[in-house]
Amino acid sequence: MTAEQVYETNQEWLDDYENAQGWANEEQLIQQQREGRKMAYEPQDDTITLWVNEKKESEKHPFMTGKGLVKGKEVRAAAWKNTSKSGNSYMSIKLSEPQDNGKRFEKPKQDFDF
Repeated sequence: MTAEQVYETNQEWLDDYENAQGWANEEQLIQQQREGRKMAYEPQDDTITLWVNEKKESEKHPFMTGKGLVKGKEVRAAAWKNTSKSGNSYMSIKLSEPQDNGKRFEKPKQDFDF
């Protein structure tokens, strides 16, 4: 085998190896993107996320609603904008059991009364 043939063989091998690595990296990236799309909102413990209530029809309906975890238990939250007698703005927040019986988030086996 001549030096040129060895070089060509090595170059072919390197090209094949780089292509295989590129495919593997591309496949891994695609898999990570797929998994990222599948991941739902994952709440952090002792954190509640609120969104503006776009279904608000009266003043009695909450300004914001949301969900979160408190001590590992899923809770539902509702918030109202209020004004005190002295004219200061504040929000009151009510926490309650979720309407969907807490099936959306995985909960630890621990009771919590709030």
